[in-house]
Formats: sequence, C-alpha cells, structure tokens
Amino acid sequence: MSKPPPDKAMRERMPRKGLPSSSRFSLCVAAFSLGLASATHADATMVRIDVPGSAQTSAQSINDAGLVAGFYQDGAGWHGYVRAPGGIFTSFDVSGSLGTYATSINATGSVAGWYWDGTLTHGFVRSPNGATSTFDPPGSGDTEPLSINNAGSITGYYYLENTNTPHGFVRTPDGTITSFDPSGSTYTLAVGINATGAIAGLYQDSAHFAHGFLRTPDGAITSFDPPGSNDTQPASINRAGAIVGFYSSGDFLRAPDGTFTTFDAGFPAAINSKGYVTGRYIDRRRQFGFVRAPDGTVTTFRASGAIWTVPTSINAKGSIAGILRDDANASHGFLRTP
Repeated sequence: MSKPPPDKAMRERMPRKGLPSSSRFSLCVAAFSLGLASATHADATMVRIDVPGSAQTSAQSINDAGLVAGFYQDGAGWHGYVRAPGGIFTSFDVSGSLGTYATSINATGSVAGWYWDGTLTHGFVRSPNGATSTFDPPGSGDTEPLSINNAGSITGYYYLENTNTPHGFVRTPDGTITSFDPSGSTYTLAVGINATGAIAGLYQDSAHFAHGFLRTPDGAITSFDPPGSNDTQPASINRAGAIVGFYSSGDFLRAPDGTFTTFDAGFPAAINSKGYVTGRYIDRRRQFGFVRAPDGTVTTFRASGAIWTVPTSINAKGSIAGILRDDANASHGFLRTP
C-alpha cells in the first residue's frame, strides 16, 4: 500500500504533522475539478492532464519550456511524471519507493520531490537524463522538498526523527545540506527558492503566530509581516525576489525592497518572473483559479463544468499548471495557456 500524496490545495504547503491551523487555512478544503476549456479570457485554453492508465493525476510545477511535473496514481501506487509540451509523458519511480511525488521542476528539466519507503519520506532529485539521487538532512525522520531552482539548489522542510517540529533546509547542487530556523521559530517551513538562492517561507513563534521570512544566499534571515498581520504565510518567490502569499486580512506582495502591496484575490500559490500571480479563490464552497497582473488586474477562470480548479504553478509565459477534481472525487492535472 502506498502512502497518499500531499494535498497541496488542502494544506497550502503546511507540514503534515500536528501544526496549529490558521484562520485562513481553516477555510481551505481539497480543491480539484473536472473538464476542459472555458475561461474568462476567450483566447485562453485549458487542457486536462492525465497520465495514461492513471486513476488520479496531479500537476505540481511548470517550467518556462512548458515541461510539467507532478505525480499520479494507478493500480500499483503513486509515481512521478514529466509531461513534455507535446503531451508525451515520462513516468518514474525512485528505486525502493512505495510512492514517488514530484513537486518542482527547473529550467533544465531537473525534478525535485520526495518518496516514501514504507516508513519514512526522503528527498530526491532527478536529472533530465533520468538519473536519480536521494538525500536527507542529518537526523531527518521525514524529508519533503518543495522547490528547485535553475542551478539545482533545493529547499523544503524536514522533521528530526520522532519529532513533530519541521525545520527548513537547503541542498546545494554538490549535495551539501544546510538546515535553518529563523530566530524564535517553533517550526520552519521553506516554500520556495529563486535563481539567486534566496529562500522564502514561514515560521511560527512561541505565541503561535505565523510570520514570513526571507533567507539570503549568505544565510541571513529577515522576518517580515504585512502591516497588521498576525498570520503571514508566503507561498512563492520569483527571480527578482518578490514574494507573494496571504495573511490574516488578505493577500500580499512583498517587493524586493521590502515594501508591501496588499490585495484580496484569494489564496496565491505562485508568482512568475514577470510578476504575474496565480492562485485560487472560494465561492460558495467551490474553488476557482485567478491570475493577477502586475498592474493589479485580476482575471478569474475555471474549467468548463468544474467544481474546483486549483492553480499550483505559473511560468514566465503565463502558462499555468494545476489540479482539477471531478464529482467522482478523482483528480486530474490541467494546463492553461494564455
């Protein structure tokens, strides 16, 4: 029996083990949907992604070349895949795994993610030629990478064995792993790493409030919160160092100079190099996608006949990958091109 995959829409990148839920997270339920086409932009197209023979498919990440990475389930369990722009799938499994989950793909086509060995989770990186390396921070009981940059550096979080407290980590291309926690942190979750090696994430303090952080390549960590926030949860960082996420009163965009723009579109999931943001919003218990342009214009979209449509990643061209769920509770990936 394989371990179930992480439900990115449900947890919004929160760790799996025993962490306090936030007021905004409590609004979240698993978000997927059914169908093809139909968006608010007449020239936008949406296609469903299903690995041949799969019962469920999740699209987690898209790079600028249009390669999509994610995971799928068939009768044998959960497996990773890469989908080429022409629709050709390459599936893969980490040796010895009972479930392989690809979470991020970079410009070269290298894929990061995690796998389950039946007891614990471990990190992996798969090169474009199919070679796979596995890794764990020292003392890790569970390792879950979330993001890989174009240089091949990987970030995510891990748990020390037999604990419920996650810590951030960064793994450089030579395999060196550094763990980190902001000062005063009771848990740390790194969510994204950009081309320069800057890392964005969130941490919780002893009063159970969540704060954002930015870790620069030299290891310096800056904590931040939008004005008035008592619950700051970054979701993504782009090449320039802009960070998007949400907080107790809405959504935020933190510019590289540290200034904030706040808005209320829903739950941001990703920001691309041009400053376009994608995510989801909730309306009458249904969930739909949105794109926010740098000028603040918000466009909403959904798959035709869909109940839930959840974007997970956006590339420089504005193509969006995500997850759909149908009435039979089966998930499918999707690709929306502008």
